[in-house]
Amino acid sequence: FNKVVSTYMAGIPELGVEVQDVMDMEDFKFDLSGLQFSFKNGKVKGLKNSVFQEVKWDVTKKHFDMSFLVDCTVKGLYTAAGRLLILPITGDGQMKLKLKQLHLSFHIDYDLEKDDEGKEYVVPKKYK
Repeated sequence: FNKVVSTYMAGIPELGVEVQDVMDMEDFKFDLSGLQFSFKNGKVKGLKNSVFQEVKWDVTKKHFDMSFLVDCTVKGLYTAAGRLLILPITGDGQMKLKLKQLHLSFHIDYDLEKDDEGKEYVVPKKYK
């Protein structure tokens, strides 16, 4: 399974699979006890080097589990304002975050849907 990851992440145009490494991130915001933080134009690099530890696919229950380790880098633009404890925080600019041995797990329930040509596709309906 691990041998397929680098091929998949590089993209497979004839199957409609886009390049996955570097991957764009959705913009997000959060408020943590008075600290407002936003992140935009994010990119994740390094997913092609993921090492899968577990992959389980139960076609009867339509459920898929996977977990993997990855070293990756996240870059983007941040804005932070507010207070952290008693310290005032204000800033914005480029952010670069290096993540080492990040362990990710996905648990996905799915349905199967057919397109106009009768091909079946996995469509996630619930995940965590």
